[in-house]
Amino acid sequence: MYEVDKLMNETRRLAARYYETTGKVLPVSHELAKYDACRLLNFIAAKETHAGVDAYRPDECPVQIKGRVILRTDNHGYRIGQINDKGDWQALVLVLMAADYQPFEIYSVSRDVLEATLLESKSSKRQSRGIISVAKFKAIADLVWS
Repeated sequence: MYEVDKLMNETRRLAARYYETTGKVLPVSHELAKYDACRLLNFIAAKETHAGVDAYRPDECPVQIKGRVILRTDNHGYRIGQINDKGDWQALVLVLMAADYQPFEIYSVSRDVLEATLLESKSSKRQSRGIISVAKFKAIADLVWS
């Protein structure tokens, strides 16, 4: 496991350096978010991601995990990627990372609450595709780690 820790830390360093150099984001936040959720919340990683299930909480609840790097301090306009609404997951966990790709907050919301929120705002094309802003997600979710 120590080797994986070293590799993930090197990935964080390289991704941050790449952004500093190019202004572009490497698509590694999802893997880092899964790793961080499992490490920090004692989740068990799914052997294979299928039907939106990335991991299991200690109570065996299936979880979908999303990650978002917050690069600007104004924190406006950030969205969570499309949510797999067809899967068997029961909770969605969002790992927020700073520009150095280190986690600083983790939020969790039940599927029922998330789906009700998305249904309420189906007038927006973005939300009808299962996309929600980070600010809206934080408003309906519980902070589970910081």
